[in-house]
Amino acid sequence: MAKSQKDHFVPVTYLNKFCDSAKRNLLHTYAKDDREVVYTCSKPRKVCTERGGDENPYFEDTTILRDFLNELEPRWSDAVDRLINDHMDSDARYIVSGLIAYMSTWVPAVRKVFVSLMEDELKALRPMFAHHAESEIDDPIERRMLVEGLLDPNIIASVDPHFPRAIVLKNMVQLAGRLFEGNWMLCNAPEGQHFITSDNPAVKWHRDHNDFFGKTYLPLTPDWSVIILPNPDKPTVDVSALLPGDIETGEMSVEAFEELRELTIKCADRIVISSRHDECVMELAQRFRKWRLTNLHDTFPSGNGFLSLFRMRPLPSV
Repeated sequence: MAKSQKDHFVPVTYLNKFCDSAKRNLLHTYAKDDREVVYTCSKPRKVCTERGGDENPYFEDTTILRDFLNELEPRWSDAVDRLINDHMDSDARYIVSGLIAYMSTWVPAVRKVFVSLMEDELKALRPMFAHHAESEIDDPIERRMLVEGLLDPNIIASVDPHFPRAIVLKNMVQLAGRLFEGNWMLCNAPEGQHFITSDNPAVKWHRDHNDFFGKTYLPLTPDWSVIILPNPDKPTVDVSALLPGDIETGEMSVEAFEELRELTIKCADRIVISSRHDECVMELAQRFRKWRLTNLHDTFPSGNGFLSLFRMRPLPSV
């Protein structure tokens, strides 16, 4: 069997914007580890890779994702520059929306959460499945074996990591449309500051516990970032009929900048990425080295069943 190629789950075209020209166009990377953060300089093509990352066996064309990315990645750099210079450029806005849709759902950090989410949901559903088996299976031996198996805590249901990615891929164009039609805030960094990114670049920003849906935050360059409140409605299937939402620009407040810098580091799976060596980033990466994106799952009784509430939040790992 042919060996799968190495794919970048964070595109090189995105990473290139964070290269340090004074360091031979290398990235400054801070590897999060349980004990100590490791600082080094890396080439963009050497980071954020996984073998066969663009493949999915649940589709007849297992590399169909590459068709989506091939329309976006080569145009990313130009699209970001155009968006910064002409905020109303709809074509640039759609390119940015498409790659944000990809990076906010496909990276390993988010995939782990989706797998955990589905496994938690299966675990929560098992008592209900056992209840249905009691009333719907006539054969007493078959019924007993199934009910005992469903209620046995030693039997653990696992989810194929490719399956949640298949669901994500099926809905990626729709998510891109929701982002495109959302309200945008294009922010430049406070004076003397610079935006950092990570191997999980597009994260959800929740201002407080009541902000359930949150906003999508993505650093575009060391000087610019975008915050998007996606359109909650299902966008039109016809991409040509999409209507861009409002867009505002301005300098990010120091308070918001510091909060989002911490969020970026907390949500990073393995590495934090900067365009320059920064002792403050090093210190924060060390402080939050055990933090990862996590699935929070709660269930509430409702009628004959229950309601499930899922949230993705950064938390310190146990």
